[in-house]
Amino acid sequence: MVTISNKELESIEKSLSEALVKFSDGKIDSFQATQISKSAVKNIDFSNSALAHKGINWFAKKLIDRVDFSQLEVVCV
Repeated sequence: MVTISNKELESIEKSLSEALVKFSDGKIDSFQATQISKSAVKNIDFSNSALAHKGINWFAKKLIDRVDFSQLEVVCV
């Protein structure tokens, strides 16, 4: 079992959020990316070395491939 500190989780969430904005070509804004990354990080199996090897950018691209942009709400803050 792999133990990840809250600080490490926050860092991963932030990196994933930034990667989602970058690789979505403007289809995902910062708020949406933060919400997606918080949810996605809860589901990451940190003990899976194959996923750990792939990295944040790979994971972000895979998430973007699964987003239904027609159902994504645009939130203005």
